[in-house]
Amino acid sequence: MPDVECLVECANILGEGPIWHPKERALYWCDNLKPSVQRYDPATGEATIWPLDKQVGSIVFRESGGIVAGMECGFCFIDLETGGIESIVDPEAGIAGNRLNDGKCDRAGRYWCGSMDAALKDPTAALYRLDTDLSCHRM
Repeated sequence: MPDVECLVECANILGEGPIWHPKERALYWCDNLKPSVQRYDPATGEATIWPLDKQVGSIVFRESGGIVAGMECGFCFIDLETGGIESIVDPEAGIAGNRLNDGKCDRAGRYWCGSMDAALKDPTAALYRLDTDLSCHRM
């Protein structure tokens, strides 16, 4: 059995969506229920937390720098320097209680992200694709 070691005592409530940043050689993830983006640098052991004022389910990196996130308010740009959140599109603005959740980029740079009913009661979820031109498609 392999040894398991906790690298970051981050006290996440719902830590999810880990993603490796190859240029920074660091691991990022988000905590949906204590909204934040977090980063761990294995070279230094340093952990960084950027608190947010909206729930975030997943993040992806932009080729030009920065982050795109699937959030309770739809697809957004997040500026970690300022904590600013800029809306791109909210594909489920009319569905109360739904939010974007898990997502990843494909090789073409498209961000695929699923939605969910936060109360886990209604089957209203869908899968969305955010293209590189920022057009959003329900799949």
